[in-house]
Amino acid sequence: MSDSRAARRYAQAIFSVAKDQNVLAPLAEDMTALRDTLKQSLELRLFIQNPILEKDEQSKVVRSVFEGRGHPLLVTFLLFLIEKSRLKLLSDITEVFDSIFKSENHLMSAQLEVEREIEPSMLKELNEKISQRFGKKVETSVVINPELLGGFKLHINDLVFDASLKTQLGKFQENVFSTI
Repeated sequence: MSDSRAARRYAQAIFSVAKDQNVLAPLAEDMTALRDTLKQSLELRLFIQNPILEKDEQSKVVRSVFEGRGHPLLVTFLLFLIEKSRLKLLSDITEVFDSIFKSENHLMSAQLEVEREIEPSMLKELNEKISQRFGKKVETSVVINPELLGGFKLHINDLVFDASLKTQLGKFQENVFSTI
């Protein structure tokens, strides 16, 4: 079985257990925080990928870091992954879990790239329009990119809506040079 299939099975299993125990929302928050931490922390990724650490050493670290801070089901799940020698799949598992959670709750993520901060009312209006278009609730993260010169880029799944001034100027320049 490939690792991606294994990650999907583990993510579906923890999702089902959390749903059955009626703790899906708090577990989802912890899984999202864990996913984000994995993306940002090289130290955590190295710990997870370390083939030299024994299972009991990994378990001690997980207990010391997560017990009392994360949902007990998360701690149990992490210990289970250690026991099955599958902790290296954790990053993929958190990504798949997020996908399952969003699908189940009719949520989607979007990323708005702008030159500078935007008003919260504008972000709210954008979220409403995206929600109407796709029929799902939207969580939009804002990324500041001064290179855009103005306008925005909106990333939704694999779609990119590029209304940046930089792109518009580039297209204008191409049109001018193609007519010469």
